[in-house]
Amino acid sequence: MRFVLRKRERSPAWQSRSRHVLRLRRTRQRSRSPTHPRGRKKRREERPATETEIPLQRPATEMLLEKVRGSIQGLLERNWVEEFRHQYPSRVKLDAKMIEVIHEEKSRQRPIVIDFFPLSPQYALVLGSLDSPYPDCDVFHWKDAPAPLACKFCLSNMERGGVRRMLSRFLQDKYHAKWDPSENPQAWEDNRGHQDNVLVRHIRHSHDIVSAVFEHGKHRGKHVKDLVDDLLSGNVFPEDLTPFVCIKFGEEEYWAVFGNRRLKALKSFQDEVDHDVRARCLVWSKENAPASLVCKLAMSATTKNNGAFADFGDKRKGKGKGKGKRRGP
Repeated sequence: MRFVLRKRERSPAWQSRSRHVLRLRRTRQRSRSPTHPRGRKKRREERPATETEIPLQRPATEMLLEKVRGSIQGLLERNWVEEFRHQYPSRVKLDAKMIEVIHEEKSRQRPIVIDFFPLSPQYALVLGSLDSPYPDCDVFHWKDAPAPLACKFCLSNMERGGVRRMLSRFLQDKYHAKWDPSENPQAWEDNRGHQDNVLVRHIRHSHDIVSAVFEHGKHRGKHVKDLVDDLLSGNVFPEDLTPFVCIKFGEEEYWAVFGNRRLKALKSFQDEVDHDVRARCLVWSKENAPASLVCKLAMSATTKNNGAFADFGDKRKGKGKGKGKRRGP
C-alpha cells in the first residue's frame, strides 16, 4: 500500500495538480499587493480617508432624512405654516377616524396633516395630536409639503421597517422628474431662481454604484469614459453638460439627486486637470426643497463613503439599489 502511494505521488497528474495549487497561491499573494491591478480596490480602501470619505455608520437613507428633519424646529420658530400657506395648506376640520396616526406627540401645535390623495388612507398625521373627534388641521398636499415634514413622517415609521414604503408615497407618478433637466428640458428655464454654478468637488454622489452608460439626455447610450475623453480633449466643456439637481446641506455639501453618471465623469475630469471645475446645477436648500426631491434622494441613496465617489457596476445587476431586470426564464 505504501508503494502505491509513493508511486501516485510521483505520477505526472499529481505533479500537475501541485503546480496548479502553487500557481493559485502565488496569484492570491500578488493580488493582495497594492501594486497589482487586483489590489487597486484594497489600495483605495487603505488610503487615508478624507472628511467626505469617512464610512457611514448607518444607512445613507436614514442619515439624509435625519439631516433634513432637523430643520423642523427652525421652521416652527418662524411660523412656517403661514409662510407656506400660499402653496397649498388649508385649515379644515377633519374626522379623526380618517387620519392615519403612526406617531402622535402631545403638543399645543395645531395638528399638521399630509393629504396623499388618491392613496388610502388619504390623510396622515405628522405633527401634533388629535385631541378631539373633529380637530382643526393644517393640511398639506404631498406635492407641496415642506421637505422636513416629509422626512419626519417617513422616519416615524422606522420602527415598523416601512421607511421606503413611506418614501414611495411622495414619488407617485414620477412627480420628481419634473425637476430633472435630462427628462424635462424645460426644467432649467422654469427654475431660474435655483440656478447656480457649483464646484464639482463639493457635489456628492448619492449612489454607491453607477451604470457606465447614460440612459437619459443628450448623452444617452454613450459610455461615461467616452465623455471623460471628450472633456479632456476639449470637444466638450463642463458647461455643455445637462445641469445637475442638488440639495444643499451645508456650505460645501451638495448632494446630487439626478446626474450621478455626469458627476462621475466630471470628478474623473477634475482629477486630471489643475484648475477648479464647476457645473451648472439647480440647487434647493434642505429646508425649502420640494418633498419629492428629498424623498427621491433618500430613496436612491446607497453610498457607503459619504458620497465621495461611486464605482461602475454591471448594468444587468442594476444600479444603486442592487435591483435589475430579469433576463430569460
